[in-house]
Amino acid sequence: MLVLLQIGNLIVLAPKQPQAPQLIDRMATIMENENVGLTDLLSGLEAEREAIGQDKQS
Repeated sequence: MLVLLQIGNLIVLAPKQPQAPQLIDRMATIMENENVGLTDLLSGLEAEREAIGQDKQS
């Protein structure tokens, strides 16, 4: 995969670096530092979905 950048009249092609592995590592570090487990994340996700659903109904 490549990224196409236009800078003025110049076009640059650069390799695109996958972000998923870096994001996963960052999330794992944050979860470990905050002592948050997968169950906590999933229950928080359900609460956020409910809040969004209530906002859409308003």
